[in-house]
Amino acid sequence: MLKLIRYELFKVSRKRLIWLVLPFFLLSNGFLYYNQQTKADDYLLQHMNQYREWEQRYQGGSSEETLARMSRVQQELSDFGTLVVYRVNLETQGYQELLRSFIQDHPDLVERFDKSPYSKDPDQFRADLFTSNLLFSQYQNMQGYKEYVSGIQDRADELLTVSVFQKKGSFAYRNILKTAADFKHLEGIPLKSGLENGIVSGTQYSTTDLFMGVVLFLLCIYIFLQEKESGLLKLIRTSKNGRFPVIAAKLAALTLLSAAAAAVFYSSILLIAYSLYGFGDMSRYVQSMLPFKYSDLLLTVREYLLYFVLLKVAASTLLALLFAVVFVALHHAGKIYLTLALLLVSSYLAKVAIHPLSSLGFFKYMNPVSYYDTFSLLGVYHNLNIGGHPVNRLPLSLLGIAVLILALPAASVAVYIKQNIASLQPSPNRWWQLFITRIRSKRGSNRLFVHESYKALITGRGLLYMVIALIVGFYTVNLEEVRFDQDDSFYNLYLKQLAGPLTPEKAQFIEAEKGRFRNLPVEMADNESAFSSHKISYHQYSLKKSELEVFQLKSKAFERVAQQYSHLAQLQTSRHLTGSFVNEISSNYLFQNRFRDQMVGIVYSSLLLLTLTPLFTMDYKNGMVSVIRSTRKGRFSLYGSKHLIAYLLAIGMLAILSAPRFLNLIHGYAPLDWDAPIQSLKLYGNLGLSVSIREFVIVTAMLQLWGILLLVQVALALSVLLKRHSLALLLTLALGVIPLVIQSAGLDSIQAFSFNGVHLLYFQLADHSFSYTLGYLGVLTCAGLLLSWVSWGSYKGYSISWRLERIRNETLHS
Repeated sequence: MLKLIRYELFKVSRKRLIWLVLPFFLLSNGFLYYNQQTKADDYLLQHMNQYREWEQRYQGGSSEETLARMSRVQQELSDFGTLVVYRVNLETQGYQELLRSFIQDHPDLVERFDKSPYSKDPDQFRADLFTSNLLFSQYQNMQGYKEYVSGIQDRADELLTVSVFQKKGSFAYRNILKTAADFKHLEGIPLKSGLENGIVSGTQYSTTDLFMGVVLFLLCIYIFLQEKESGLLKLIRTSKNGRFPVIAAKLAALTLLSAAAAAVFYSSILLIAYSLYGFGDMSRYVQSMLPFKYSDLLLTVREYLLYFVLLKVAASTLLALLFAVVFVALHHAGKIYLTLALLLVSSYLAKVAIHPLSSLGFFKYMNPVSYYDTFSLLGVYHNLNIGGHPVNRLPLSLLGIAVLILALPAASVAVYIKQNIASLQPSPNRWWQLFITRIRSKRGSNRLFVHESYKALITGRGLLYMVIALIVGFYTVNLEEVRFDQDDSFYNLYLKQLAGPLTPEKAQFIEAEKGRFRNLPVEMADNESAFSSHKISYHQYSLKKSELEVFQLKSKAFERVAQQYSHLAQLQTSRHLTGSFVNEISSNYLFQNRFRDQMVGIVYSSLLLLTLTPLFTMDYKNGMVSVIRSTRKGRFSLYGSKHLIAYLLAIGMLAILSAPRFLNLIHGYAPLDWDAPIQSLKLYGNLGLSVSIREFVIVTAMLQLWGILLLVQVALALSVLLKRHSLALLLTLALGVIPLVIQSAGLDSIQAFSFNGVHLLYFQLADHSFSYTLGYLGVLTCAGLLLSWVSWGSYKGYSISWRLERIRNETLHS
C-alpha cells in the first residue's frame, strides 16, 4: 500500500504543470491579498510606527482608566482639528468670523496648539489624529463588549417576558436560555488592545478558497482522470492489485496533497498579514477585537489562528474527497465539471439565500461552501434548530466534516470497485465509426467544414452548451414592467421634457427651476400667512399647499438633472462640445451594471470554453490525430476549419447572451438619445473618442468581439499544446473564468492581467483612455499570436525546441 501511495505521489510530482501552476497560484494569491490591503489600509501601513508608539504609550493601566485618558486626548485633538479647518479656510467667506469666535471661546486651547509641533507640521497632526482615533475605538469596543456580555442575561430575562417567547418547549425559548448560558463564562475576561486588521483580513480573505478549489481540481485530474483519458484504467483495474489498493492509494495521496496545499496557501496569507500589520499580543483573547464580539469561544489570538488553519485544511480535504467521488463515478470531463459546478453553485446559493432562521437553515450551514467559512464558524455564535432544540453550529459542523471525510472515501471505494468501465465509457472508435458513417454520404467543397461542425456540435456537445446559453438568455429577458420609485418617476418626467441637445431655452428652464426651489420655503410661508390672515380661502390654501408639496417632492430628481446640466455646461466650455440630456436611468442600466456584466462574462466564458476545448482534444484522445494529419487536408485546412467553427460558435453565443440587455433596455426603460455624443454621459466625459452613443456601443462591441476571438485563439492553442481535454479545460477556465470570479469578489486589480477587461469594456473605457484599451487588447493579441504559432508547430508535429533550433540555423546561414 505504501508503495502505491508513493507511486501516486511520484506520478503527480512528475507533472510539469503542477510545478508551474502551484507556485503561480501561490504567488498570485499573495500578491492579490497584498495589493488589496495596501490599497485599503494605505494610510495605516504608512504610519504603522506611529501607531505602535501610541499603543505602547497607553499600555499598563486598566481599560477604563486608559479610555478616560484617551477620551481627553481625543477631545483636544478634535478641537485642534476644528482650529486647523478654520485657519485653512480663512479666505472662504464666513470662516473669519468662526475663527474669531473660536479663539474667544478657547484661548487656552489656541495657545496650546500654537506651542505644539502640530502648528508647524500638519502631516503629524493628521497622523496622530488618525492613530488616536484607531486606538480610542479599540478601547471603546472593549468597554462596549464588557457591557454587552454582562447584559446578555438581562436581555434574555427581558425576552422571556414577551408572550411569543414563553412557550417552554419551543426552539425560541430554549435558544434564549442556551445563549445566556453559553456566554456566561465570558463575563469578566481580561481584554487587551491590539490591531485587528491583519488577523481579520487574513482569515476573511476568500480568494484563497477559490485558488484552493482549482488546486484540488487539478490534483483530482492527475490522480483520477488522466488514466481514464489515456485508456490505462482498464489495464490497471484488471491487474492483481488493481481495485481496492489502487483506489485507497489514490485517496490517501489526494488527502496528503490537499492537506499540505491548504496548509501552505492559508499559512502564506497569514504570514503576509503578519508582515503588514503584525498580530499584536497573541495571548490576548479574540473578544478584545470588535469582529469577534459574537463569538462564545474563549480563544487567544494564537489559538484562533491555529484552529483557523486546521479547519481550512479539514474543509479542503473534504472538498477534495467530494471531487474524488464525482471523478470516480463519471467518465466524461464535461459531465464531471458540470456536476461539480452544480454542487458548488447549489451550496453557495444555499449559504447566501437561505435565511438563518429558516427551517432550511441546516442546509445553509451544512454544506462544503459553508464549511470553508472558518471565520464565521469560530467568530459568530449561532444555534441551529434541530428538532426544536438549539444546537451550536460549530460542533455540528465539525461532526459533519468528520462524517463526510469518512463517508466520501468509502463511497469512492465502493463505486470504483463495483463500476463496470466498459459499459460506462463509450468507445472512441465506435464514436469515430458513427461519425464516418454519417459523413460518408456528404459531398461538396464544404465537406470538411460540415464534418467538423458535426463533431463540434454533436460529439463535443457544443449544441448542448448553445441550448444552455439560449435558456440563460431567455430567462434574463425581463418581460415584466419595470417599476420606478417616486424620485426616478419625477426624473423621467424631467428628462422627457429636456431630452436632446442643451439649448439656451433648456438652460433658462433649469435656472428658473433652481430659483423656484430656493424660493420654495418663502412660497410655503407666504401661503400659510395668506391663509392665516384670511386673504385666501381654505380651498385655495389646500390647492397651493398640495402644489408646493408635490413640487418639493421633485427636489431629488431635480438635483440629478441639475448635475447633468452642470456637466453639459462644463463640457460645452472646456471641450466646445454640445452635449445632450440623456436619461441616466436608461444609460446606467446599459453601461453601469458591473454585476450583470461579470455574471454574463462568467456564464459566457464557461460555456464557450466547454464548447471549444473538445475541438482538438477529441482527435488526440481517440488517436485519430496521427491519421488526420497525414491526409491531404489534414493540417492547415483542418486546423483552419476548426478555428472558423470556433469563431462562429463564439460569436453566436455572444449574441445570444448579449441580446437580453438591449431587449430589456428597449422594453422597460425610457428611450436613449442614441445620436447624442457619448461625452454627454458623465461617466465618459473625459473619453477622447468623438462618437455618438450608438457608435460607442458599436465600437465597444467590435472591441469585445476582438477580445473574445483572442480568448478563442488562446483556448484552442492550449488545447493543441496540452492535448488532454481535462487539462485544457482546467487551464482555460483558470485563465478565462477564475479571474472573473476573483474580481466579482472585489479584487479589481486582476483585470489588467486577465481577459476580464474584454467583458467589462464599458467600465474599462470609463476608467482608462481609449489608447489604454487598445494597448490592453494589443498585449492579448501578441500573447494569442505567440501561442498560436507554437500550437501550429505542435499540431504539425514539431516541438518548440525543434522550431527554435530551425530559427537559429536559418539565422546562422543568413
